[in-house]
Amino acid sequence: MWVCYFLLVNSGDITQQDLVEHLMFPKQTIHSSVKKLLADQYVEVTALPGSRKSKKLLLTERGKHHTQLTVAKMLEAEKRAMKVMGQKEMQQYVDLQGAYLALVKEEFAKAGLLPLKKLEDN
Repeated sequence: MWVCYFLLVNSGDITQQDLVEHLMFPKQTIHSSVKKLLADQYVEVTALPGSRKSKKLLLTERGKHHTQLTVAKMLEAEKRAMKVMGQKEMQQYVDLQGAYLALVKEEFAKAGLLPLKKLEDN
């Protein structure tokens, strides 16, 4: 579900490595999820220009339909919840979430789970 969510809200050349780095899930978890989505024909994998190993992930028509039935509803529910919270509380949430995420990334990097270079990029 999270892979479809990420593909829906992000555009461009999204790779499995991008999913690992942004969702902060283990590589094997992402690989297993993508493998299942491929088997269900929800995503397709295409070669990324200029790279022999990296491949971009795209939602298929079936995947887009599935995503609209499930993930899009999640996004709408999130929007409604944000509206109820109001702008001030949402800003506080975003600020706290950003601080938390920065600390988690730092700890993941110290534990060797993320490359330090990626911390500087984000």
